[in-house]
Amino acid sequence: YYEIAHQKYTGTEIFGMGLTSFNSGKIYVIQKKYSKALEYYNKALDKFIASKSLYYVGSTYLEIGKLYYNFSFDNEKEKRDKLNLAIKNLKKAIHVFTEDKLFNQVNECNSELSKTYEEIGEYKLALDTYKEYVKIDETILTYQEENREAELKTQREFEIKNSQKE
Repeated sequence: YYEIAHQKYTGTEIFGMGLTSFNSGKIYVIQKKYSKALEYYNKALDKFIASKSLYYVGSTYLEIGKLYYNFSFDNEKEKRDKLNLAIKNLKKAIHVFTEDKLFNQVNECNSELSKTYEEIGEYKLALDTYKEYVKIDETILTYQEENREAELKTQREFEIKNSQKE
């Protein structure tokens, strides 16, 4: 898949190559071919950084973090190292998403990070990260509710004006 797509895109299609690599990585994760997936995620990361696509840079770090978390269960000897790599990449994703004010994605990272801390026995960090997840989640829900109320109010005002004209 990657090789065919690579032939299709020219050097100016850096972002498109990043997406192709990213999707190839996801396919390898599904197949539990984590080393191959990591290879494609790293290619994607290079392309997304070059094209200054912050959302996709963060998404790639997030996927690499999740990959290392899953990879950690394949080899008990390397489990802690893989979990630490998961934490490192999840923190990078949080940083990128926070910079870009993408709080739904920050929260997905916090959820994964909390789970990873718990797996390595860092229960206080797991709890603190989970609390941050809940706090952001409540903020997002409040914001969504306020937006929905404003939309309904605007819609109602519009309907009243239209009915008065008739």
